[in-house]
Amino acid sequence: MAFLNAEDANASVKTGDEQCREPERRSRAVFKWTVNRRRPVTADVPRLKSTRTVLVLLIVICISPAFAGGPSDRVVIHLLDPRGAIAGEQTVPIEWKGGKADLIATRRLNVAEAKKLRALLRKELADDDNVPFCGHSPAYAVSITPNDKPTTTVTLCGTCGTWAKRGDLRALHGKASLEYLDALLPIPDIFRPVAGKPVEILNPFYGGERLPFHQLGATNGGEP
Repeated sequence: MAFLNAEDANASVKTGDEQCREPERRSRAVFKWTVNRRRPVTADVPRLKSTRTVLVLLIVICISPAFAGGPSDRVVIHLLDPRGAIAGEQTVPIEWKGGKADLIATRRLNVAEAKKLRALLRKELADDDNVPFCGHSPAYAVSITPNDKPTTTVTLCGTCGTWAKRGDLRALHGKASLEYLDALLPIPDIFRPVAGKPVEILNPFYGGERLPFHQLGATNGGEP
């Protein structure tokens, strides 16, 4: 019984010590909570600024292509045999009456070239159906492919001063477009006018043998 009383006494003393320490622990907890609660907001400013900067950069990266209009349109010019499809191995539609012409050369334009050519075309591709009798013998085809949209092709004829698209033939108001195309992808000398008149080989009623372009012995084949 005495042993039990001693144990009980020791237990009581231990419990008393813990009760004495309890206010101290509570005081420390209250002090720590108070310190954290009173922490100034400005202490988080650097971290908030850093987070905000990252978010702004991500937004700019995401929306920049939208404001820029996406990738530039692809503009390709084709040099054609104005006589039409002679060889018939590689042809391009002339966009009028189901006709085709032999392809001589092709060039994809850079951004500056495409911008200049499109400005000239907007000015000279008139909605004028008063076309000359000679018809349409194009030396150039211009294909424009906007981003994620179908390709649009127009053909231009310097002999008749006409242009065509999807079966419609119209008068060409001006020569600047053709001159710029000639600078980008020169017409072979064999097809160039002589003394301001079309060469005999381009005459629709030409009675000579119609040889493919590569057999004509041309000195240049559309190389710029």
